[in-house]
Amino acid sequence: CGEQLCSSCKEGNEQIHPNSQMDSMVLSFKCSCPLIARGCDWLGTLGGCQEHLDTCGYVLEACKLRCGVVLQRDELKVHEKEKCPQRIMKCKHCRNNFITCELPTHFELCPRMKVSCELECGDVMCREDMTQHVEQECVEKEIECPFAKYKCVGLIKRKDLNKHLAYNRIDHLEMKLNIL
Repeated sequence: CGEQLCSSCKEGNEQIHPNSQMDSMVLSFKCSCPLIARGCDWLGTLGGCQEHLDTCGYVLEACKLRCGVVLQRDELKVHEKEKCPQRIMKCKHCRNNFITCELPTHFELCPRMKVSCELECGDVMCREDMTQHVEQECVEKEIECPFAKYKCVGLIKRKDLNKHLAYNRIDHLEMKLNIL
């Protein structure tokens, strides 16, 4: 019949049928993207508007990584890949994966992170190797003289041990003889 009725006229009138000719005409109306104010310059038909909005870069979306940020779809891709504090990154030292915002805390404990010797000898090693370095190699570590069992007292820095042994060699021999 070609007539269009408002919703109150439609009530109780079961013989009204959709007007596909009218629908087709309305859907062919030219329109621009409803997000033109944000910068979208899409022009198309009213019928194609929803399809456009499904991919429009100016639609606001929440970050998929759940950081709470809401951005335009085009900006969100860069945010999730490069800026989101919830994105996953590899620790450059141990190569394990961490949420980006947790990396600073991890760096304070990472066993593979390079650190300077805690006794300030100048050596740099992985944090996990610090104990071995200090106990077996560090020249600043204070150690007992090999003659401590013969009553040589005091601690000597490892770097000064040879000097101590040379300077005290007679005393050390006397200490050893006194024990025998």
